[in-house]
Amino acid sequence: MSLEIHPVTPERWPDMVALFERRGPRDEGGGASVWSIVCFVIDKPVQRTGLATALLDAAVEYAFAHGATSVEAYPHVANGSDYMGGVALYERAGFAKVRDVNKRAIVRIEQ
Repeated sequence: MSLEIHPVTPERWPDMVALFERRGPRDEGGGASVWSIVCFVIDKPVQRTGLATALLDAAVEYAFAHGATSVEAYPHVANGSDYMGGVALYERAGFAKVRDVNKRAIVRIEQ
């Protein structure tokens, strides 16, 4: 198993600020225990086989079974093949778009 660390570079700082600058709930809804999915890593040979969908479904099920009131994710709007997945992946799983933030969307599913 390997771990990759991607620092917040000056170019990416505005995205970070836009996502996390507010204190408390970012928007209406979400409940008291919001869990987040921040990325997916799918090996190239098995991409486009439904693995991301299966992982997303399992992550949401796990979160709700362990006390989450909602689950959020932050996919890229323009690049669906990005490591966070595309908006369509989350919409197919029942997530609703909360709002767009720069190159990303905030999507959420509530229990």
